[in-house]
Amino acid sequence: AARAGAAAAGLRAALTDLLHGMPIMRSERILGMDTDEVLAYSTKKVVWIRDRYVGFCYYSLIFVVIVWVVGWQILWKHEHFLTKDVEGLARMWYSHPTMNNCDPEKAGCKSNFTNLQALSYCDVFKGPGSQQQAHCKYEDKLSLVPGGVTDEKLFLTTAIELVTEVRDCNPSEKNGYYCDNTYSAEPGSRCLHPGV
Repeated sequence: AARAGAAAAGLRAALTDLLHGMPIMRSERILGMDTDEVLAYSTKKVVWIRDRYVGFCYYSLIFVVIVWVVGWQILWKHEHFLTKDVEGLARMWYSHPTMNNCDPEKAGCKSNFTNLQALSYCDVFKGPGSQQQAHCKYEDKLSLVPGGVTDEKLFLTTAIELVTEVRDCNPSEKNGYYCDNTYSAEPGSRCLHPGV
């Protein structure tokens, strides 16, 4: 400890000698200004308050601030996230199932349809059938939306049921120029709802 103190004192003496050797340190005034004021700096004064009541209030307030910022604003309300309006273009891409998820518009890309005999809702299903079975067919990317996408909406058909209607009524003197319906649907076959 004595050696360390002596080394520190020697270093301080060497630094003082070095600074006294500088021209700016030899004079107490430069250009009419006091060098003590020109080279002055400010520092903080730390006061240690040794009181349990004041300390309890201080640390309680710090705890409340930490709980408010971390617990409420960050973890609960997520107010640390920057909120902005969403900008850009949305792009929707659809396709029928393909082998290895290849692009169906490229040559050599094969479809990966499920066999209709394995689908319980199809009328050719081999196995214990479900109560509602209908005719199934394959639709690919182009036949599913034959007109293409021309608007910001995309309507994908998952079931098609064709209904044939015949003219049922013509307004005339015979019916008092009144009709309940002008067309009526003919009974269909292989429908999900028989008789419609």
